[in-house]
Amino acid sequence: MNELVSTEWLDVQRRQADIAILDATMFLPGTGRDPIAEYRASHIPGAQFFDISDVSDHRDPAPHMLPTPDQFGQAMEALGVGRDQRIVVYDNSPLHSATRAWFMLRHFGAPQVAVLDGGLGKWVAEGREVRSGREEPRRNARFDADEVRGEIVTKQMIINGAGRPILDARGGIASTGARPTRVRTSPRDTSRDRATCRSANSIALTGRSSRTRNLRPPSPPPESIRKRRSSPRAGQA
Repeated sequence: MNELVSTEWLDVQRRQADIAILDATMFLPGTGRDPIAEYRASHIPGAQFFDISDVSDHRDPAPHMLPTPDQFGQAMEALGVGRDQRIVVYDNSPLHSATRAWFMLRHFGAPQVAVLDGGLGKWVAEGREVRSGREEPRRNARFDADEVRGEIVTKQMIINGAGRPILDARGGIASTGARPTRVRTSPRDTSRDRATCRSANSIALTGRSSRTRNLRPPSPPPESIRKRRSSPRAGQA
């Protein structure tokens, strides 16, 4: 199986016993969209919902950190997904979040994982079958997760010098701090999400904390100072 499969291929193969399909749709906070509700309203037949927010290490204060191998294996078994199955992931998100699920599955040892080319949008546009509600997971699935070493770079490794190129894959205005980015104070608490806008100079790794601080722009000078700055100096009239 290729790492990118077509909707035509999946429509033919999806009834095979060794095929597992996962909907890995995810949205950023504040979009007003609920990925679980959208999955229950319409998904590819046989697909289970891969909740990226839930399949994470909740002990870490930052959201979406990789779980331990045991946590990941248990999550996949609860979805009825076996490590040795042919696993196809898709999404219906502008984030292309299926690639995150693809990486996690490969990172924890699944040898055959593919992303659906075009995702759910292409599937629906072609008039292919969809279902609503929940899907019954396959019983007795076995996923013995084994983490692949050397694929993860930590913050401390970057501080110490990663020794390899670092690429910022966000959009240009997000990477420069020109657009506010979301900062979550707790991985389970969206009520305290807040937007922060940081300049390029303020984005510095200090190693003092793993949390992102809410950096506020400096307050404008008092009115009296602004008037003195704008008035001509003595002898310059």
